[in-house]
Amino acid sequence: MQITEAKLTTYEEFAAKTGEYKSSISNNRMVWIVTGFVHQGELRMSKGRSVCTDNAKLVEVMDAETGDSFGRSIYCPPNNVINFMP
Repeated sequence: MQITEAKLTTYEEFAAKTGEYKSSISNNRMVWIVTGFVHQGELRMSKGRSVCTDNAKLVEVMDAETGDSFGRSIYCPPNNVINFMP
């Protein structure tokens, strides 16, 4: 993965910007929002039901204190997706 941005912010600011709010995470918790690209290679998405073949954009939210991941989003260009479900 080629990292293009890493931003330190509060979870509250992240949740307000994305609409992804989990009540189990304190609003004051500091998180890293790490954005990057996987230019070549397959990346499984949607619980293994589809594969992004190239140019996937990844956004991961990580706890700044513990390094634990709060989640990852994968964005794939439409022409690079192989779906295994009809």
